[in-house]
Amino acid sequence: MNDYELRYEILAITLGMKKNDKIFAVTADLKKSYLILFSAYQKMIEQDTNAFFVDKEQKEKIIASLKNTLDFYEATNRESIKQLLEKLENNHPTSFFMLPLDYLINDSLDAIHTSGIIVYKRDEAYTLMMVDKNRFDPVNYITIAKDDLDSLSHYLFHSNKVHPFDKDLYGELNEFVFLSKEKKLSPLNIKMNKQFIGNCVFSEIEATLKTALFNCKINLFEHHPSQTTISPKWGSIFSFHSTLEMRRRFLTALKTNNTEFNKTLDYLFETYYLNRKNYAKKIKWKRDEKFINRLSNKNDPLSKLKYFMLRPFFQIEGQSKWIHYKIENAKKFRADPKTKIDFTSIQQKLEKSTPTDQIENLTFLHSRYSFTNER
Repeated sequence: MNDYELRYEILAITLGMKKNDKIFAVTADLKKSYLILFSAYQKMIEQDTNAFFVDKEQKEKIIASLKNTLDFYEATNRESIKQLLEKLENNHPTSFFMLPLDYLINDSLDAIHTSGIIVYKRDEAYTLMMVDKNRFDPVNYITIAKDDLDSLSHYLFHSNKVHPFDKDLYGELNEFVFLSKEKKLSPLNIKMNKQFIGNCVFSEIEATLKTALFNCKINLFEHHPSQTTISPKWGSIFSFHSTLEMRRRFLTALKTNNTEFNKTLDYLFETYYLNRKNYAKKIKWKRDEKFINRLSNKNDPLSKLKYFMLRPFFQIEGQSKWIHYKIENAKKFRADPKTKIDFTSIQQKLEKSTPTDQIENLTFLHSRYSFTNER
């Protein structure tokens, strides 16, 4: 695939509109895809003028760490990896590099999974923070002694150069754990949403970047198990719709100087957003209708308790009219809770349509909906 095709593929997979069906097939495409991905992440941070991702004081160091990530992926020998490890700052969360770890999880050749790794230097040793949304404990870490620097450099280089098909089950993951002081993964007190779509090749790396940036704000290694489980997020901890905002910025960073191609990416993103937005509305109305129906059912325990639970609510003048309004609108906007967005159908339509068709459709979307400038 050429550069444009890869960028289109990266965006579609990141948005969950398709699975990892082509990227893993060719080693060259996999490597080029990660280079494009990490370059887009670096550009995204560079374009951050309002401290959405990181504090202004940390911005340059984060950009340098993403440059380290690109250097890691372009390394041609083990010595280059060793130099990257040696120049990491000790006990500094903004000093790191990331890598995707692709490996087989069973004997089937289509059972490849991707986890993300963040490499830090802590207490004069190397800490590998592993991010995998498929695990019960999505974020774990291991510690590798400085004396094992040569072995660590070797396995990191091997993970970068050898395709998962040519490795044993779990590949370098086993080697890293065996090399560690703990001899097992140590979980951190962190939770994440599970990955339900087969797009781990990019979604796990997105989660890894989010974790790395969040660790610059809150020290995740010191978040004790007795404390409330924490979920890394984009922006400040009080940001709303932060994932959508991040993906808007990622879309901008993926664009090139080709205006017509950029419109194709816009169309893909608008299709994703429009479907997600409408689906969320349907589910909300369905929940409203279900709750109201329970209140109306005399045999439902909730109905018998409603006057105690909602007494202040019903005492407010005009609320009965509001309840009637909600019931009537809920009936009009019925939605099957099992309904899902048919992303496969969307992708087929996108593949069949020409760039001209997509631009015309995008123009229609812009004329009908005003969500493109929302924040």
